[in-house]
Amino acid sequence: MYTSHNTNDFPSEDPIDVWEALLNKLQPFTVAPYSEGAFQGQLNLAKLGDIRLSTARVTEHLLQKNAAEIARSTNDELALIFPLYNSLGIIQGDNRYRLSQGQGLVLDLNKPLTADFFEPHLTLNLTIPRELVSGLSDSLPKDSPILLDANQGMGLLLKNHCQTLLETLETIDCVNVLDNLPGHLTHLIGLTLGVSAKNTEKVRPTVEQLRLKSIYEEIENQLHDPEVTPDRIANAIGISKAYLFKLLSRAHTSFRQEVLTRRLKKARKLLLQSNLSHLSVSEIAYRLGFNSHSHFSRSFQKAFDQSPTDFRKTRLQTKIDNERQFDLPNLSA
Repeated sequence: MYTSHNTNDFPSEDPIDVWEALLNKLQPFTVAPYSEGAFQGQLNLAKLGDIRLSTARVTEHLLQKNAAEIARSTNDELALIFPLYNSLGIIQGDNRYRLSQGQGLVLDLNKPLTADFFEPHLTLNLTIPRELVSGLSDSLPKDSPILLDANQGMGLLLKNHCQTLLETLETIDCVNVLDNLPGHLTHLIGLTLGVSAKNTEKVRPTVEQLRLKSIYEEIENQLHDPEVTPDRIANAIGISKAYLFKLLSRAHTSFRQEVLTRRLKKARKLLLQSNLSHLSVSEIAYRLGFNSHSHFSRSFQKAFDQSPTDFRKTRLQTKIDNERQFDLPNLSA
């Protein structure tokens, strides 16, 4: 089964909400804009039994899957992501990846994750139930995603095979072939993950990775302090400020951006907690080190395209992010 969906097909609706609703027919996600420009997304989707293949052509946005979305999910699935145009960032736990063309990533969709798309992009995506590859338990993601080389070998073969299937599936009218394709694709996925696991030695984290993790943890510890500075973080973990800046730069972030992003993400979480509903938005902002309500509101609005007051009002009442329903094509068919 092949279908195509475009946010432009729903001109009376907010395209961000349309895109989120489309994705939520597949897996629960929260979508937030990253720029003030017009948002647009196109999803081409093919189903092979319980396996889904898709390409997503989308403008800048932030994609998140937190505990609330995971609780809503009824499927235990893995996702394979291959960037076809431009790059994207993936954060899952303490693991950060900047994926570009020629790379792929295998993710566990039952764990929180954040995907940042700072620029318009095109990705090839494959979603498969874990039970279909359960015999590869040693090769599946556990504590961290699995990075694939899609420039050569099995990774390239899998990417090209998926892309070709997606582009030609609707022209295949032989029932026997269609019935056998899911098994062949599952076998190819298994071979790719098995080879990847054998070729990837389990090594200890590098010194830089450990230092970067310490930076993130210390920033989290000091988010409440409006006077948190690079010097204080660097001193706390025993490195120079220059080295701190160097590590953050290599992780495609900056000290200022990292502090602000973490404060906003934590504020978003606190605003959704019923047991903190007695606190005003300003009190939550001050708890997270913001010096003024106006600065917090402007930053929150820019990051999530909604004021913190409106966000709390609409999200806390339902306790489920973005549950709006649209007259969308039935993607579960």
